[in-house]
Amino acid sequence: MDNAQVRTYVNGTLYSVLTRPALKEKARAMGMEEILQCAMDHADKTFARQIQYILEQLLSDTGHGTIDSVQPHFHCDCDPSRVLR
Repeated sequence: MDNAQVRTYVNGTLYSVLTRPALKEKARAMGMEEILQCAMDHADKTFARQIQYILEQLLSDTGHGTIDSVQPHFHCDCDPSRVLR
């Protein structure tokens, strides 16, 4: 996404959607954590920080979903063209 305002809006919406336990579970089942980690690895600083908050929300009831525990990997085997475009 090229427009930072749209990206911020979409990220906020995703964060809000992940407050619903059923949707959070579906997101985990489809590998959303890996997808978001990969997106964070290929993101600018602002976008990476937004993704950190989304990951915190996704992991919030697992006991390890804090901002400090979600850091960029700086190594990703995923296809960046598949990540949140």
